[in-house]
Amino acid sequence: MAEWSTLPADLINRIASCFLDTGYLDYYMDYRAVCRGWRSATDDPKANGRDPRFRPRHWAMLDEVFQTDARLFVNTATGRFLRKDLPLLGRGRRYRLVASAPGGDLVLAEASPPHAMRVLNPFTGSVTRFAAALPSEDGVDAHVIGACPTLVLLADSSAMVYFADPDSEAFSVFEESYACNLIRLAVIGGRYAAAGEQGGSVASILLPEAIKTSLSHAVQMTDTCRSNPAFRCFVVESAGEVLLILKLHTKILQIYKMNTQGEGESLEEVKRLAGGRAIFVGVDRCLSINADKFDSIDGNRIYYQECDDGDTSAYIYMYDLESEETAKIGGAINSLNPVFLSFGDTPPFSPIQLFCSYAQQARRFRLAWEKKLQRLPDRLPADLMASISDYLMTDFEDEFND
Repeated sequence: MAEWSTLPADLINRIASCFLDTGYLDYYMDYRAVCRGWRSATDDPKANGRDPRFRPRHWAMLDEVFQTDARLFVNTATGRFLRKDLPLLGRGRRYRLVASAPGGDLVLAEASPPHAMRVLNPFTGSVTRFAAALPSEDGVDAHVIGACPTLVLLADSSAMVYFADPDSEAFSVFEESYACNLIRLAVIGGRYAAAGEQGGSVASILLPEAIKTSLSHAVQMTDTCRSNPAFRCFVVESAGEVLLILKLHTKILQIYKMNTQGEGESLEEVKRLAGGRAIFVGVDRCLSINADKFDSIDGNRIYYQECDDGDTSAYIYMYDLESEETAKIGGAINSLNPVFLSFGDTPPFSPIQLFCSYAQQARRFRLAWEKKLQRLPDRLPADLMASISDYLMTDFEDEFND
């Protein structure tokens, strides 16, 4: 080992760069842990948390409700699965998971009031602290953008958009009725990336006229879907393209490529996904993955889960974009909560089941339900209380409201 520890610093860094280029930050951290010489020759992600090389890319956290501190991640570009131990998210800890952001960042809030926000890089352990407190919303989607970074929260129920930098004392708010969908389009479409690289603030470009003009048709479609719960609309980056994905009624799906280069705009219907991709569509999220990296997943397909009429169990359907045919391919995961697992929810799960479950339901920290949990009677079993608290009442809100 003594000879390996004395490798030239330039060679050590070249090897380390290979891990960073592939986005495998966990390999980079393991590499630095080999010996003191390798650590001193490479940059420390915790000391350089705003360095874009150390930001997670293409990762998604799949199983969000469990009884241990371990979390299952997948890299949607390479097909690699990773189970990562995250003690910060264990029961009884000081943080609650607010949302898992695209790319792999985890957005947290302190469990105790006023619920100050944090962004955790699960692969390096770096934590970015925000002075702003979590808004009182019934669940939010989160995006972490720019090198600063800026935290953007999208509240679906109120259509408000919140954003803050680490030093902001409170979140700034946009309350325009069209803002939430418009900013969602711009954030996911990568329109803030260049501004972040150039040092511009997200606040100064949050609603530029150019974006409002070029994406007007897409905004109109998303507004229509938002007003009708039977319709779902997502914007997702897929193999370098920005896709508008619509799920209308039952088993009716359409995909459009958004062309915003040059003057004007256009939406082009897609019958073949570029780059061998497959799309997973759910109630809460949409995900594009490299199907070539997963043996059980076919490219140019859309996967989703749905309950048949009169059936309480969900099933997975596969839609072929080219032939426009839909096939039922198996049972879905009805719940990942270990206390409320149904008969068919028995691990191990297939990648298709996990991706469909991920898209179907996002775990969200809800302040209102946290307060209701505190008023539940003490006689409820401790394991049931803990599980309900972890799951944030997502599956059982209607029953408790009644």
